[in-house]
Amino acid sequence: MKLTVTSAGVHCRLRECWVLARNRRISSEDKDWTTEPTIHVLVVESIEVEEPHRRQGRCKEAISGLLRNTNYELIVVEAVQNPILAAALRRWGWDNDEETMDFYHPTTAKT
Repeated sequence: MKLTVTSAGVHCRLRECWVLARNRRISSEDKDWTTEPTIHVLVVESIEVEEPHRRQGRCKEAISGLLRNTNYELIVVEAVQNPILAAALRRWGWDNDEETMDFYHPTTAKT
């Protein structure tokens, strides 16, 4: 499943997938793609805040809302290229893969 969600000047492109529990870099959009243990993930492929809504905490609100989603075990912000967003995600306690610049955080429902 892929979709774009827009709220309060924030646009998020999202993708649902399952990643291998032993290697979060290997994934599929097919739930039954492997017999190995997997983690149900919501991937943020992109996030954009419209100019008039920047510096108002809207991005943090949107990401916090995703973390409260009880349908997923993990949220991934994929291939972060914005250094301001990367620094913010680190401050907010997200783990990251320095090679891919993917950021990982379990949903609050599963912690």
